[in-house]
Amino acid sequence: MDFTPKAYYSFAVYDDTNKIIPNQFVQPMCKLDCDCGDNTKSEFYDVPCTLILNSDYNGDNQNLYLTYYASIVGTGLNKKRIIYGNLMVEPKGFGPDSSDSQFTNKVCSLGGLDNFWRSAINLDIQNQGSQRSFMSISQACPIRDCHFKDLILCFGPGVVKQNDFGCCREKSGGDPLAEFASGGFISHCSFDALDLCSQQQFMAQSCTFPKDKQIQGGAWNIVYYDCTNPPPPQKYQKKPPLPSNTIISSADIPIPTSNITKPPLLYFDNDQYFIQIQPNSGLPLKHRLNEMAIAQPQTKPVNMLVGTAGDSLDQFFQEYKNYSTIILPCGVYYITKSIEINADLIGIGMTIIRFLDNATITYTKPNGVISSLLFDNFGTNTSLLEIKSDHVSVFDLFFRNGGPNDIAVITDTMLRITGKNVYLNNLWIWRADHGINGTYLLDSVDCPAKTGLIVDTEADNCTALGLAVEHFDNINVIWKGNNGKCAFFQNEFPYFVKEFSYPAMDIQNNFTGYGMGSYSFFRDYSVVVSEAFRVDPSKKIALTNIFTVWLNGNKGSKINNVIGGPGVQSGNTSEYSTKGTPQFVYTYVSDGKTPSPTSRPSPTSRPSPTSGPSPTSRPSPTSRPSPTSRPSPTSRPSPTSGPSPPTENPKVYSFWWLWLILLILSFVAFGVIVGFYMKNKSQKLIIIGGIACIIFFTVFMVMFIISLLDSRH
Repeated sequence: MDFTPKAYYSFAVYDDTNKIIPNQFVQPMCKLDCDCGDNTKSEFYDVPCTLILNSDYNGDNQNLYLTYYASIVGTGLNKKRIIYGNLMVEPKGFGPDSSDSQFTNKVCSLGGLDNFWRSAINLDIQNQGSQRSFMSISQACPIRDCHFKDLILCFGPGVVKQNDFGCCREKSGGDPLAEFASGGFISHCSFDALDLCSQQQFMAQSCTFPKDKQIQGGAWNIVYYDCTNPPPPQKYQKKPPLPSNTIISSADIPIPTSNITKPPLLYFDNDQYFIQIQPNSGLPLKHRLNEMAIAQPQTKPVNMLVGTAGDSLDQFFQEYKNYSTIILPCGVYYITKSIEINADLIGIGMTIIRFLDNATITYTKPNGVISSLLFDNFGTNTSLLEIKSDHVSVFDLFFRNGGPNDIAVITDTMLRITGKNVYLNNLWIWRADHGINGTYLLDSVDCPAKTGLIVDTEADNCTALGLAVEHFDNINVIWKGNNGKCAFFQNEFPYFVKEFSYPAMDIQNNFTGYGMGSYSFFRDYSVVVSEAFRVDPSKKIALTNIFTVWLNGNKGSKINNVIGGPGVQSGNTSEYSTKGTPQFVYTYVSDGKTPSPTSRPSPTSRPSPTSGPSPTSRPSPTSRPSPTSRPSPTSRPSPTSGPSPPTENPKVYSFWWLWLILLILSFVAFGVIVGFYMKNKSQKLIIIGGIACIIFFTVFMVMFIISLLDSRH
């Protein structure tokens, strides 16, 4: 494989003979931009760079930085590559509201709210002395198969101070420059010490936490899936600040049996590169790579192709359509027309595929793998990806509509799934809410996009671990497939709509969900959303730790219910008075016996673009919601939430005739006994009659109370 730097990407190999580390990995971006980390220019400056570590790196306790589109990949198979130093993702510095003019308009927001698109794979971070690694990460920043001696995810408060790079954060006191982030994902990692500070939501999969050290800090909700030594389950609380911990295992949400369990691993052995793919059962498949297109796995012949960044992929795939595995090193690729792919599609680093007009990928390989890719819409398209085959495994797949441009249009959905047993692991599907230099992109006007994800009717047993879908103009997620499962879901409604009649997720079939949240920032209008999660009570649905948050915005805006649907209203209202406070429904269960609803709003009734502000009224970067709307770890509001009482259930009255008989018998018995008493003046008869009345009436009340309690289950 050729790792020589190209015009469209940059690879660097560090080994015993080549000790050179690219500049972007050894100095923070603030050396050029003076903003304590990445700014919005580099956020959409898409020249990916991947550092391949073929040997351990002795950095003398220096920092290695993950900036935008940067990845560090260790190539050890049974032993992780060691970094003797610190791994850093810097927060942003002062935002547009700063009184210091040198920082004005430098960044879109404080902290790590926009720290996207970077990764660290298969590393052992050995901090020296009292040093710690700091990683202020949000969506699309997978950290996989890493060990950390001491890590702070998302920092605490800090101050700006001049240093060799111009300006950077100090670790204590001062302004809260880094305590805000917007989600994150780590998988198969281990920690000797960990602080997890001020995330909105976070997910850890198959991680090992220190047994003798408590995890410090928290978030609104953290999902721990199949983890060792996780913290105990708990509900969200204000003081002391504690997140809602959602602790689940593979028994709660199993990965489909025939699917791949982890992303393909690049490793280096005996002067050769290999790709290892680990199925859910059986031995791993190992593919040997050479410079262009060699395949020689250990089990069976596989044709494998390595693409060159800058290629037009539709022509490239057509020419090599018989290859079963395609490797795309980090870089920018283009698709100019719709294509069908029947091959594993594997990126290395942060690989970007741009879709021009009328360009869609239809994926048709059964048991296939899609991994480590950013799908970037640069045209008008019905959708970007449709997965039609069964048992497809998808890892670290990110979608973007807008951001570096405002010409992108999605008329249907970014991702459609029609295959069965599809496994989604760490996906972020984003209609961009801001663009270059922090300018807002107006809903339905700039880069309009209808829906983020549709799990179609035939897509049964679709499983998602780590799913974020945000800012779409219609329903963000429509889940029609039977027996769907999702652990961790993150969503924000669009910002600038005048009205919005759609939920964040519409669940139309049997479904299980854990740790799912939706937030609102309706900036300009008093938008009222009926519910964040719409359910069909005629289906078997079980939801755990579901919540909404009113972040900021117009004081008249609100989300009325956390969960809603025909006959369903559950959860307290998220509104101005609950700013920054999650409103939880900790348990919702539908047994599927309620009659099916007669009507459901059609997702095709998309709001007209004219309902939003005109393009000429584009807000300035200074109007971006302040991070103070996210609670800090020490000032997180107390939840006042809890499930609202359910509406009346028809089965309360399903035995009305029996209750009526019991009630009549009690009165008849009383009347008969009174008659005998009046005739015979027998005190014994009246006592017996009274006891009979009491028994009949008691049985009646007990049955009625049991039915009421059963209806609330």
